[in-house]
Amino acid sequence: MTDPYYPPLTDFAYTPEERAAVQLALNTEDPWVHDSDELAQVSTTLRDLKDRLRTHHLARHQNTCCYCRSVLHGGGHFTIDREHILPKDKFPEFTYHVENLSVACKRCNMEFKKAKIAFLTVNREQVTRVPGDSSWFRFVHPNLDDWRQHLRRFAQQIDTHTFVAYKVVDNSAKGLWTWTFFALERLEVESFDTAQGIRTLNEDELAIMRQFRHMVGNLP
Repeated sequence: MTDPYYPPLTDFAYTPEERAAVQLALNTEDPWVHDSDELAQVSTTLRDLKDRLRTHHLARHQNTCCYCRSVLHGGGHFTIDREHILPKDKFPEFTYHVENLSVACKRCNMEFKKAKIAFLTVNREQVTRVPGDSSWFRFVHPNLDDWRQHLRRFAQQIDTHTFVAYKVVDNSAKGLWTWTFFALERLEVESFDTAQGIRTLNEDELAIMRQFRHMVGNLP
């Protein structure tokens, strides 16, 4: 496959120690719980591996959520989820595969995606490898699809005044499905037009906002 992001998935290499720890974890009921008694001997190795995986995927998506593109920079584990694209409870064999992981905000992962597999276009039994094929997924796949070819997100903020808008690119079916599934319209906001907002912006700030609105109106 052609990797749409950088650094590529192939840049991530597991150490022999990590591979042994993962193999041990996959023999437990919940492989992702690295601090369980069963995995005490490899707990540190698995925790460090999770951190490396998160760092790699944050770099690939430039510190944004792989689904909604909200900024994750500096959020830490309280706002950033190591996202299992194929849910780990339904596909435990792919729990530690870099190809099945990404980074997502808590909203997209915990509120909308959860352990659902409605985004699959094929039967669960047909999914025998990761990342698989783009055609298997109704949404924009974090490792197989270039998000920008399906969706665009435009954002501008000046202090408490915010503008966020999404656009589906060229009526992309994947873009529309992602926009609907993750309810991205709920993230759209325009607080610059309120009377209070206009009064609190100076002329330079108003000029920035007008220029931004013009740019958004002319981009695909």
